[in-house]
This record gives sequence, structure tokens and C-alpha cells, in this order.
Amino acid sequence: MYHPTTNGNIKTAASSQGCDAWYYPPDIANDLKDVNLPDEVKCEIFACAWEYARCVIPQYTNWDRYIAFMRIIVMGTIAEFKGSMVDVTAGDMILGYSLSSTLATLFEGTPCHADMAREYRTFLLITADKASNRRDSELFRRYVNSLAHSPKQWFRMRDCDALARFTIAGCSGGETNSTFAYMPEDLRVKAFRQCREVLWALDVAWAHQRKMQVVNNFVRFFGGPIHMMMRRYRFVEEDLTIGKPETNQVITQTRVNFKLWNRVDANKMKDDSEEDIQRYKDVLARSEELMFRGLDELLETGGDGVCDTCRYRASYGAETTHRFGGVELCAGCRAKWRGFLESFPDRATQVFPELMKTKASCGQYMFIYDYFERV
Repeated sequence: MYHPTTNGNIKTAASSQGCDAWYYPPDIANDLKDVNLPDEVKCEIFACAWEYARCVIPQYTNWDRYIAFMRIIVMGTIAEFKGSMVDVTAGDMILGYSLSSTLATLFEGTPCHADMAREYRTFLLITADKASNRRDSELFRRYVNSLAHSPKQWFRMRDCDALARFTIAGCSGGETNSTFAYMPEDLRVKAFRQCREVLWALDVAWAHQRKMQVVNNFVRFFGGPIHMMMRRYRFVEEDLTIGKPETNQVITQTRVNFKLWNRVDANKMKDDSEEDIQRYKDVLARSEELMFRGLDELLETGGDGVCDTCRYRASYGAETTHRFGGVELCAGCRAKWRGFLESFPDRATQVFPELMKTKASCGQYMFIYDYFERV
């Protein structure tokens, strides 16, 4: 039995309802002892890692691997709001952790070990650049441009950014992504509804397949409940409401890393120095170590943009309040992205034909959803 560490006397500004008491296992309590962060911030980071692990991997069978996953999240969380402290290109030691040893504890002996190590190093590479002055680099510019190449490419790259397949792979051996900056905003409610219905259909289809439970457990929490359960989100501060528009206060707090977040403001032009271009070439040359399979090609082919009418920029960040800081798609590209989003149920049944047999009830009637069966 593992008893959590309680830090009830640490005063934070995280809750207007009173001070937060942070809970996390003692196994990680001293992990950041040599890292230059305030003790109260370290406690919040540890609690964030514990809460995230409990949400997306509610069941575990190996405590050492579970702790390794928390350490992965500790590193990732710091990369998200203090990117200058994390440089995966500089060596194996990250914030006092041996990255290779931590990844080995999590994945050693599994067929996905090498691929998941590359997946996480990609996450650290891009995330830390985004949350530091390196976001004006050639690497990050090409990354943002490549995101807008196509919906399929966007989801693959953001899958890595959210550590989605990484987490699912980890538990078998999800701030939210700005989907609707690219997808038509008027589809927000419809898209959430149909994705939720596909999730519940998969839950029924896989009800007796224990090996698939980790997938649904992750997606189910990552798609909504995590925003209520984790204190990194603003559910309590915003009167038990999800989805409120950001306010000037929220923006100001994010700039000072409130709740361990970081705001990317547009504040200068791209770094065109020879050193920056050489760094991009050096990272590209180490793609088999620092990037997931195929990312190097995506950066090279899509890094300068592929559409003559979309709005690309030399350096990315939010220029004004409520304005997206990435590539702004043209009307033609938005129409293509709309079609991709609306076709999700059909694409789901192509990949998971077992959905064709999934029944749903509506009141007293029984029917099979039109998009789960074509007759």
C-alpha cells in the first residue's frame, strides 16, 4: 500500500475557494531537489503528474512502471511552461532524470520501446521549444506550418503533442489541442457529440476485450472528465463550468505560469541566424533519435507551407486576445478540413468494423445508427 504525501500547508493561488492540498506518492517527492523551482511549484508539478496518471491510467499492475510514467509527466509538464529548462538535444539528463533509463523502466521488453522513446523525445523537443525563446526558431516555424498541411497530418502530430499513443502504449505494456482553429467552429457541438457516440459504441463493442480497456479508459477521461478532476484546469475557479472563453485575467495568469501553463505571445520575428539554421539541420540529422518516424519528412515537405492563400508567418504566437497564434487556413482549406471532420464516423467503421454491429437505443426504440451501418 502506497500512502500519498500531503502538503496541506503550502499556500497557492490555485483556488479562490482556499488553499490547495497537494497529494502524490513519496516516491517522487524528492525528484526535483536540484532543480531551480520554488518548492510550492514542485509540489504542484508532482500532484499534477499523480492526478494525470490516475485519470488516464486508472488501473496499474506494476508500481515501478507507474512511477516512471509520473516522472515522464513531471518532465513534460515543466517542458510545457518552462521550456528553457528542458533541452533534449543536449544529452540524456533532463531535470535530474536519466531520460533513457526512465523510458526503459516504462517500456523495456515491449515491442514499442524504441518507437515510444522517439515519440516522447519528439514531444520534449517541440514542447520545450514552444515554451521558450526557441519558439522563434526554424524548427518550430516548420513544425507549425506542417501542422496545417492536412487533417491527417495534424492529428498525427498533435497525437504526439498530447502523448496519446504514448500513454496508451505505456498503460497497455490527452491545455486541450486547438482543433477548432482549423476545423469549422460551427461544427464544435456536432463533432463532440458524434465522437462521444463513437467512443460509447467502441465501449460496447469491446466490452469483453480486456486488452482494449486501456484505450477506452484513456479516451473517455481525456475527452472531458479530466478537465473536472485535474486541478491544472479551471473547473473550480470557473464555478464548475467547462468551456468558458478566456478572459484578460486568464491571459495574464497564464503569462506567469498559473496552473503550470504558458502563453505563447507573438513578440518578435523569426530567428534567422546561422546558428538557428544549423540547429535545425543538426536536429534533422538526429531524427531517428529525436523524432517519431516520418516527422523529418513532414517538416521538410510542409515546413514552408503548401497553400498560396493560407496565412503563414515567420514567427508564431498570439498577436491579440482571442486570436489563434498558428497558421490561419483559407476558405478552401477549411472546407477540406470540414469534410474530414464530418466523415469521422465512417472512417471509424472502416478501421473498426465491429462498430457495424453496435446497437443504440433512443427512448423505447431500438435502432442502428445510420453511420454505423450502410444497407
